Amino acid sequence: MDLPGDALGDGPLGLTLDGAALAPLAARLGTPLYVYGGHTLRRRFAALRQALGHAGRPAQIRYAMKANRYGPVLDRVRAEGDLRIDACSPREVERALQHGFEPHEISLTAGMLSNRDLATVARYGVRPNLDTFSALRRWAATPERGAAIGLRVNPEVSVGWGQEPKLAYGNSKFGFDQAALPAAIAEARSLGLVVEEVHMHLGWGLQRGQADLLRQAFSRLAALAGTIDTLRTVNVGGGLGWPHRRQDDPLPLDAWGALVGEALAPLDPAIAVACEPGTYVAAAAGVLVVEVNTVETRQSGRWVGVDAGHGINVFAAHYGIPLITVPVRGPRRVPTEVVHLAGNINEANDIFARDLPLPAVAEGDLLAFWPAGAYGASMASDHCLRGRPAEVLVEAAAPRGGLSVHEKSIENSGLPAPLPRCPACALHLPLCLCDDLEAWPTRTTIRLVVHDRELAKSSNSARLLPRLLTSARIELRGGLGMAPQPLAVEGPAYVLFPSPGARPVADLAGGPPVTLIVPDGNWRQATRAIRRAPGLAALPRVCLPPGEPSRYRLRTHPDPERISTFEAVARALAVLEPDGDALLAHLEAAFVRFVERTLFSRGELPAEAVTGGVPARWNAWPAG
Repeated sequence: MDLPGDALGDGPLGLTLDGAALAPLAARLGTPLYVYGGHTLRRRFAALRQALGHAGRPAQIRYAMKANRYGPVLDRVRAEGDLRIDACSPREVERALQHGFEPHEISLTAGMLSNRDLATVARYGVRPNLDTFSALRRWAATPERGAAIGLRVNPEVSVGWGQEPKLAYGNSKFGFDQAALPAAIAEARSLGLVVEEVHMHLGWGLQRGQADLLRQAFSRLAALAGTIDTLRTVNVGGGLGWPHRRQDDPLPLDAWGALVGEALAPLDPAIAVACEPGTYVAAAAGVLVVEVNTVETRQSGRWVGVDAGHGINVFAAHYGIPLITVPVRGPRRVPTEVVHLAGNINEANDIFARDLPLPAVAEGDLLAFWPAGAYGASMASDHCLRGRPAEVLVEAAAPRGGLSVHEKSIENSGLPAPLPRCPACALHLPLCLCDDLEAWPTRTTIRLVVHDRELAKSSNSARLLPRLLTSARIELRGGLGMAPQPLAVEGPAYVLFPSPGARPVADLAGGPPVTLIVPDGNWRQATRAIRRAPGLAALPRVCLPPGEPSRYRLRTHPDPERISTFEAVARALAVLEPDGDALLAHLEAAFVRFVERTLFSRGELPAEAVTGGVPARWNAWPAG
């Protein structure tokens, strides 16, 4: 019996995903368990790049994070280097920022936005795609908002999986009617807004037989785009999917790419095309593993019950979309019976499948649902207090079985607790390096102005500096409701930040002791910290000379000259302190250990490549 998709396999221990056996994962982490394959995610993005390459214009892939917002998946997306984020709420924007995306790499597309939503998005510096005249007027009146916006357009065609109204976006609640778009453009201009993008999302699960309707919708979108002289991007949304039934015939990626290229051909080739894949990327890269707890024959048929319900995956109950069921043990076995597959929620609609052909299964067996990597865990609830599912990303040749384990505590789920983190260095406790850190005295005082969202990230390295330097201290700034406070400094003070007019930090060498104020966060956060902290903007600035490339590998940045805050402080002190070379070596040694142990914990660096090795307590720590 053939297995669905191209990520599933049959190994000595049964069903595999990207080569990782599912049975041992379930034994370690428990069920219900979502498993995602990092290799398949990368393959999907590569295929999308190739398909968009035929359009003959700049292309942007914006991952629709509502499909799967699991932290290691977002880190995998960020690691690709050229991908952006499509967010649909302020909290999604915050999560994307926490995982290293810059505001200009995030766009917000959502309907019925409140004033609170708009204020939060404006504060983060993210550009929205708006779809009502009300939103246009309220965005224009929002403090701190940018001028650039996108406009979302009603496709005015109904396409999607199985003619399901919940999955078709044409003539629904989304988008300006096409006839109203000129008025929306004029309204935006009168409000001082600049329309840089037009956006259209057609539906979920686009089918090959709907190609003519897609051609019609994309052509209309291009015609509307041609009327906007400030336009930079045409966004064709998402909608590509995978088969869920024998009769499904999803639109092939190359056919979709050809339709997009054909429709946009009349436009200026400098205008970029953007898309927002979620299901296409994540769905077939994931499975949901469940355990059979009941096998019983009644007058209504043979029933198989599992330890998950529509609180764990809503596809069958909410959308009527079946997931393909594959036994984990002997996944290629031929079906021998017909069963009804039921979940554990106390609702009559909690049925995953009726009249489902399956091989013989017994209580205690494992089943895998596919394609389950999109809109599964991200839509899960704690209905009936059944708990939320565990999640794990598998990568090839990673430590501890190739796993990067979810770091969020799951209340009342009965699932294994994640590894706790050290509150000081933020590494997992068995990897903590605090005992190895020695604080050095310095003439130079360091004040780190750290954005509260930045300090919440486990990848933040500046948190180590107060443990390595007796004169370093963190000043928290930027939280909602956190009033700006002046910094208490004595003697000459300078802001270490590259900007026009900044003096070389070497000019301060040999002079009296100084205080270096160092903003920490992404570029926008650091700039705002300088502008908003009382008295900070008036202080003179100093900068570093060009130096070695950054050794910080926990986040990527398109500018190769950018370095982390930790590295900036270390290099400045190497110039200012009498024992600068020895101090630099001391700081860099701690920095390398922090970076490598973090990469190891993510499954991105083998144990033998970690400087000084992995602490023995790592292998002795209880799994899960």
